Parts: sequence; structure tokens; C-alpha cells
Amino acid sequence: MNKTGVEYADYSWNPITGCFGTNGELCAYCYAKGTARRFAARVLDDGTEVRGKACEEGKIHVLDESYCEWALMRSGIGGNKLVYSPYPYGFDPTFHKYRLAGDKSPASAKKPSTIFVGDMADMFGPWVPDEWIRAVFEACERAQLHKYLFLTKNSGRLLDMGKRGELEECENFWFGCTVTKPDEKYFYSNVGSVNTFLSVEPITDNLAFKDNIVGVKWVIVGRDTSNRKDKVIPRREWIENIVSTCRDYNVPVFLKNNLRDIWGADLIQEYPEGLRCQAN
Repeated sequence: MNKTGVEYADYSWNPITGCFGTNGELCAYCYAKGTARRFAARVLDDGTEVRGKACEEGKIHVLDESYCEWALMRSGIGGNKLVYSPYPYGFDPTFHKYRLAGDKSPASAKKPSTIFVGDMADMFGPWVPDEWIRAVFEACERAQLHKYLFLTKNSGRLLDMGKRGELEECENFWFGCTVTKPDEKYFYSNVGSVNTFLSVEPITDNLAFKDNIVGVKWVIVGRDTSNRKDKVIPRREWIENIVSTCRDYNVPVFLKNNLRDIWGADLIQEYPEGLRCQAN
């Protein structure tokens, strides 16, 4: 559990980290892969690697309750030092089971909060075992005073889970899909009474939601804040079109602070009923 700079959440929580990307490729604008690789501590003073228990597949990993995030790492100058190692496998998908309970879990926050689950992962990627997802849901259920935001680019799996009744139909669980291009598919209906939202971040084109927004209860919009030379600078009319569609369907819209220089001082930051984070 960490305090977050995300405007619409109080904490981020990462019981699952890492990603294999969409169609086998990581998103060009992904900030999480750089962070995970930068904090991947691997070397002990005897030359062994700091790792947890690997799954049989050899590509996804499990860190059980005995794992300690502090490890010795070779400093390169006269010995070793103790460093924090939250991503010992870098950006390989990893299940941090030790974060499901105790002081690393939502239960440690005593004040009702909005928690962004998995901002360092895509926990609905096809490589994530069902039991990992169920275990995360169960940990959230043990701390019902909080509201939980889940976000994925793998909308097909989320839709299938919703149709099978495997998504929590609770007022404090919110499931979202990232949409960055007009041709991207996302789940939005036929999932019972599940709370749904869309995250248009980064906005890279002129999107036309129209009837596809039916069933969506919230829309978030943001821009690419990376240092990539080829990043897309959104046009104001793209944002206006999204806001207009949200108005037509009575859907709250939240424009992130990184759009202020494009939109202006009157930045629209609306929340669906009951979801406003404690920081606001």
C-alpha cells in the first residue's frame, strides 16, 4: 500500500505486478516497466540471485508469505548494502502473496479510502492465473470499508468473467478498461450490475464512443506524460468530443491534471456517486 499521485485515488496496491503486454508487446507509453526494472534487486553478497519461488511455467512468479522485500545487493564499491526490492523479477508477472494480509494489505488502512489495485500490472492479462485474481478479490472483501479500482487493457477476459458472474457486483468494486485508439475493443455491458469505467489515457486519437458508452458509469481522460519523442499531443476537440458524449449519456467525466494546459483552468473532474477519494 502506497500513497499515490493519481488524482482520483488515495492509495495504490500491487499484489500482482508485471505484464507481458497486449498481443505480446508492452505499451510504448508504459511507465511501470521502467520502474519495475529500475528497482529489480537480484544479487546477494555470495553472488546468488534475490528471487522468490518460480512457477513451473518459468515466466510468471510467486513470492509467498516468507518473502522479505529487503535484500543485500552488491554496491560495487567496497561491499554490499541493504536495499528495498519490491520487484525482484523486474517486470515479469509476479504474485506478491505476502501483500494480501497485514501491513501491506488494504486492511492496514483504517480510514475509508479509494485504492487503485495493480497500477504496476495488468492483473487481467491472459497470463494471470484465475486463483491470483480470486485471492486479490478476497483480500479486498476483507476490507470492505474501501473502494477498489481495477483497470485492464485485456477487456475480453474481463467481459468473460463478468458474463460468468466472476466479477464482484459490489458498490465498492469498480472495473475499467483502457482505451487509447478508436478501434480498440472494451467491455461495457452484459456484466450484470458491475460498476464499470473507461480510462482514455493516453488519449492518442479522436474517439467516437456514442452507443458504446452505454453501461459505462465513469470516464477518465489523460495524456501521455512520458519523454518519448513520438508521443501524441492531444487536440482539444478530441477531449471536447468525449465530454460531449459523456454529457449526452449522463456519464461523469474526469479530466486529469495533465490536460490543464490544453483544456484550461475550468478542468472537469467529476466522480460517480460515492466514489470521490478522501484526498478531495
